[in-house]
Amino acid sequence: MAVAEMLERLPQGDGVVSDATLSIRWAAIAEPLVLLERFLADRGVEPDDPVLFECDNSVPGVLTMLALLARRGSFVFVPFPRPSALTVGAPSFCRWRLRVPRGPLAEGMLARPDSFIELDELDTHQPLPKDHALRRGRLVFRTSGSLGVPKLVVHGHDRVIENSRNAIERLRLDSADRVLIPVPVAHMYGFGAALIPALLAGASVDLLAGANVIRYIERERKVEPTVAFLTPNLCATLVRSRAPRAHYRHVVVAGDKLSPELFEKLETIYGRVVNLYGSSEMGVVCAADPLSRTGRRAATVGCPLPGVELMVERSADTQDGVGELLCRHPFGFEGYVGDDLELRSGGDGAYRTRDLARVEADGLVELLGRCDHAVKRDGRLVPLIEIERALERLPGVARAAAIISGQSMRGRGIVAFCMPKADAALMEPAPLRRACRQHLPAFAVPDEIRILPRLPLLPSGKLDRSTLQRISTEPSRPAS
Repeated sequence: MAVAEMLERLPQGDGVVSDATLSIRWAAIAEPLVLLERFLADRGVEPDDPVLFECDNSVPGVLTMLALLARRGSFVFVPFPRPSALTVGAPSFCRWRLRVPRGPLAEGMLARPDSFIELDELDTHQPLPKDHALRRGRLVFRTSGSLGVPKLVVHGHDRVIENSRNAIERLRLDSADRVLIPVPVAHMYGFGAALIPALLAGASVDLLAGANVIRYIERERKVEPTVAFLTPNLCATLVRSRAPRAHYRHVVVAGDKLSPELFEKLETIYGRVVNLYGSSEMGVVCAADPLSRTGRRAATVGCPLPGVELMVERSADTQDGVGELLCRHPFGFEGYVGDDLELRSGGDGAYRTRDLARVEADGLVELLGRCDHAVKRDGRLVPLIEIERALERLPGVARAAAIISGQSMRGRGIVAFCMPKADAALMEPAPLRRACRQHLPAFAVPDEIRILPRLPLLPSGKLDRSTLQRISTEPSRPAS
């Protein structure tokens, strides 16, 4: 389905998109979209001029994004202001930088795009050939760089929209929903799993920028959402001393794993927790069914979406059906942008996710961490997530992370980091390590445990394992 048709078919009922200061009914978006199109044309932005688009979670940001989609332009989607991980320069194929910065806006400003858009022509621009794929109809996301140098992931407009449409039924979204989105819409999770499915379902959408506990609770009180899209880090801060919220039907969580304890606490507050799995390349791959009450819901990410085919490629080092997860997706990405500005395919056939997984007999998928987040010890493969889960079952441990560092008598060394619960007594590494033996075989017990007041995170909310890797080479310090 063409994006232009999608915009024409946006619901004409009571659906509203709002943020902390502005709101607009979807039945009324035609006028601001026309004004945005005129603004871009008057300033010389042609539909085939690639744009670096920086925006926050705001009504003007979403309307500008829809205008770019409607004119089928190509744009690189990044948050504004850019987090430190994205301080690299603009891609050279982008001719324009278009910013919709955060800030209070009055109602009438939507009629004046020049009051909320910053537009600059980039002097680093390298013109692309007229027939280059990146000139029209492409949406580009920059990966977080958690596994190395950030990549530019290219999607066709129509396929990324169909990817989002594919998720609506599984996430049980409809026009009666009020959807709260505190995750950045400039990332694939916020865009392809939250924003676009909610719009296509006709739901009302509330956008929250710079989410923290205070801002979240304030917006929650005002809009009483039925569905929210969260990260594990935000979940961990929201469950502290909170009563159940009857207006929620369920919350969707993606990113790093949830501990069983946190999963259970979330369900007492928000009704149901829907674990979701996807990536910048594949969009939404798996999601739990909010209505399901069977299976290992806390430990799995549900079943693949319709049309998505998953396979597990085992090696001699893996046991119990564990292996690298491969994915065939009807609406996956087109490829990566190379240094020479050529569009490089993500590979023929199934996409290698680099995630360790197990697919159960009923189709539920259990993720066991990244392939490079596993270590061979005493001849057996140990997924680091198993060590982290064992540590998080110990009293006083709020969150744990394990990394590969150095060598040991059993093979590669393992260093684990533990973050104490807010009300926990001061933890000591030695007793924690001894307690691990109750939950782990000897070959999987970490060689060293360190206590950190908080674990470092990437802007996406995922663990910053590169920082932990660096800390592991520094002398151990007493917990503060």
